[in-house]
Formats: sequence, C-alpha cells, structure tokens
Amino acid sequence: MARKITEGLLLCCLAVGVAKADKPLLDITRLNDWESHHFKGETDYSPAMDKIYGRVLKATSHGSASGYYHRRTVHLDETPVLQWAWKVDRFPDISDGTARDKGQDFAARVYIGRMSMLGVWGAKCIVYVWSDQHRTGDEWKSPFSDQIHVIAVNGRGHGAGQWRQVQRNVVEDWMRVFGESIDSVDLVAIMTDSDNSGSLAQAWYADLRLAPLQDGRIAALQDPITVER
Repeated sequence: MARKITEGLLLCCLAVGVAKADKPLLDITRLNDWESHHFKGETDYSPAMDKIYGRVLKATSHGSASGYYHRRTVHLDETPVLQWAWKVDRFPDISDGTARDKGQDFAARVYIGRMSMLGVWGAKCIVYVWSDQHRTGDEWKSPFSDQIHVIAVNGRGHGAGQWRQVQRNVVEDWMRVFGESIDSVDLVAIMTDSDNSGSLAQAWYADLRLAPLQDGRIAALQDPITVER
C-alpha cells in the first residue's frame, strides 16, 4: 500500500523541462537540475563518462527504489517522439520467488505522462522498461496504480552490457493504452529499482529528448558512434 501511495505522489510531482527539438530534452548528468523521490532506500545515480555517448548517468540499486525528475510542460504537437539510450549491466534477481511484487523490479525505466484535474490521484503515465522477464512489446497495468501502464520496450534477448536506443511516439502509445488523445505532458522521469527482490540492479542512461516526426514518421536512429559530442 505504501508503494502504491508514494508512486501516485511521485507521478503528481514529476515534470520535465522542455528544450528545442534538436537539443537533448534535459541533461540527465546534471543532477542539480533534477529532483529525487524515494520509494525505498536510495538508488545511487552518478554522472560517468562513456566512450560512445560521452557524459551519461549511471544508476545502481542495492535493494532500493528511487528516481529523478524535472519540471515543466511539453507540447507534443511539436515533439511527440520520446528518444533515449540505455544500457543494463545487471538485472534484478527475481529468481527466488520470495517477494510478492518482485516482478515489478526493473533495471531501467523511463516515465512519461501528465496530471489531470484530479491532481495526485489523477496522474497518468506510461512507463517504458527494460525487462529480462518479459518479451519485447509486452504491456500491462502497474499493480500499484490503474493509471500507470507499463511497456517492455526491451525484453528477453536484449542482453546486458550493450547500449540500446529507443524511440516511441507518445501520442500513439497514449491513444492505444488509454484510449484518449494527448497534446502535452508534464512528467518525464527515470528510475532503476530492485526493492521488491532485495537484489542488485545497474543501468546507464543517455540522450533523453523529445523530437519531432519527420514526414509524419519517426526518423531513423543515428549510429551513436557517429554522433558528434
């Protein structure tokens, strides 16, 4: 129950700073510009250097669950595509079957959504996760809130230790999972957690941004090795 309440509170507060379409949405290595929220314990988030992406954010959870968020409204009519890169070094160990909600631990999550007139309890979001327990494309409602829909954008077969780029049309995903149109969001967040399993999880995040469509479609991803820094 406590996890359900605090996740609802987090969703009410989480919001993201908007940037120009050709720039990163926000610098996830500048933690002074973010705010943290703790469900259980404190996941360690620290800037690091990567040979492909330059400055990235490293997240390590030792049986903890906490995330970072930023504030401001973003209009999706201009930038409906959420893009980011992530890498998982260690998935939560949920093999022992002792934790009731152990299957809700994820090495990497990206939230996007919005609040409603109902305030805290009216907040809705989509959570994109990297899960080694699900197939890519699996979707389900969060056990902590009916207003949260989870999508495994990377699943079994996407092994640890490799960077993966992700692009999602938020407008299309929102219509599919909630059955309603959306023209703006005021929530983007990241979280690495392993509190339910009490295990170790580690992931890296880079290049989180909102981007426009090109000719009505999501643009082809750039090879990260060729991206100028």
